[in-house]
Amino acid sequence: MIINLFLKNKLIYKDIQNTANILLTIAGTLVSINCIYDIDYKLTVQCLLIYLGGEFIFLPINKIDTIIHHILTICTISYVLYTDAIDLNTNFYSTKIFLLTESSSVFLGLSQVLKKSYIGNISQILFVLLFFKTRIYDYIYKILLNPYFYESLGNDHFQRNWQYACTYGLFSLQLYWGCIILKVITKPFFKNLNQSISENILRYTYFINFFTTVVSYTLLL
Repeated sequence: MIINLFLKNKLIYKDIQNTANILLTIAGTLVSINCIYDIDYKLTVQCLLIYLGGEFIFLPINKIDTIIHHILTICTISYVLYTDAIDLNTNFYSTKIFLLTESSSVFLGLSQVLKKSYIGNISQILFVLLFFKTRIYDYIYKILLNPYFYESLGNDHFQRNWQYACTYGLFSLQLYWGCIILKVITKPFFKNLNQSISENILRYTYFINFFTTVVSYTLLL
């Protein structure tokens, strides 16, 4: 952890992990409430920036993906707050869609705090559903494929490219996390799968790849 560079008595992440999950739940809840009632996006984004900056210095060095996520999110928030391209009083659509991805964090935090309990198990299911809804499906259709999102980025060439890098960087990271989630979910079903059956299934995936590619290019072009 970065904070340990400045401490004589080093912290152990496991000792503060439960507190981190509680703060994650609170932060996600406050962000979600703001998105539901459209209260104050500038204040919400400022608070989220402070929270992410604080959590960043407590992240273990081996959590590379989370560190990258925080850096990209902080860069995105900085763009929203410190450029003239976005007025959060009138033009908060794209910011709201970004913030809504944090709704899944509410149940991620709860599932860790209440691990191995009934509520914890329900929270895990809700986290997975919201993750794929907000961080994959909505992210694609309401951000990446939405012309209005790009119109709100401003006209400065550097700023737009900076924001594109953050936007697609976050999406790539969320696809990576999505693959891990799917692997965890499907592992119980495939761990005892016979090798010969696996080879037969793989033969048909070549055709599936062809059709998914055709469909994808048809929808995007």
